This record gives sequence, structure tokens and C-alpha cells, in this order.
Amino acid sequence: MGRPLDEILKELPLSTEIGNALVKRKGEVGKLLSLFLNYERGNWPEFTGCGIPVGDLSSAYLESISWATELI
Repeated sequence: MGRPLDEILKELPLSTEIGNALVKRKGEVGKLLSLFLNYERGNWPEFTGCGIPVGDLSSAYLESISWATELI
């Protein structure tokens, strides 16, 4: 879109929690977003000590893709 994400988010009706997660990876939602992005990118060392079994993460990731696809 040729614009910084934080600028675009100001125009959307999103909560501060979601905005902070998307821009700064802050809060619980930000942590989950970072975890899923690392999963998607294959950054496996990032999962050490996260406390979430990889099988659970895989299921949640696939469910999120399905949900996003339905929305589109």
C-alpha cells in the first residue's frame, strides 16, 4: 500500500491491543502473532520454551488460515 502499517491502522476500527500487536508485537496478542509468524517462516528455534506443543500450534495455525480464507 506504500504506507507505514501504523499509519494505515489509525484509519481502521481496531482496538489498541490489536494495533500494538500488529505494529509492536506487544501484549498477549502480539506474542501469539510473533509465534505464528515464526511458525510460518520456519524459525523453529523461536519455539524453544514457548510452552505450546508444536502439534497444538500447527492445529491453531491451520484453523486460523481456514478462518481467514472464509472471511475473504
